[in-house]
Amino acid sequence: MNEWYILDENNNVIRTNDIEIWSNFFKSKRRFLFYNKNDKYEVSTVFLGINYAYDDELSPLVFESMVFEHNSRADLDLNRYSTYEEAKLGHIELCHKYGIYYLNPNNEKKIENINDIYNINDEL
Repeated sequence: MNEWYILDENNNVIRTNDIEIWSNFFKSKRRFLFYNKNDKYEVSTVFLGINYAYDDELSPLVFESMVFEHNSRADLDLNRYSTYEEAKLGHIELCHKYGIYYLNPNNEKKIENINDIYNINDEL
């Protein structure tokens, strides 16, 4: 049986066997969660919608953060998560690891804790 995942309005992971529901969710921009960059790196966190865990006994890994160097699409770092909150915290940790401390290029808001993360869903 095929299993796909979507997010509800509170960003909880919901399993579905209905390809139409899953497809409609993926046509929306809600799967793009967080994006930050500095002059050298980009950190992107997305909802995958399918389980990337290799063991069915583990919680589904349905979120992914990747780090890219500008002018290259080769990923420098990759982490996967089971929950929205884990993905949010993981995104912040990668931002700090790669020297991305501000939410925008004007350095107006520093990332200091999980509540400071810029969620692009609020802008779409």
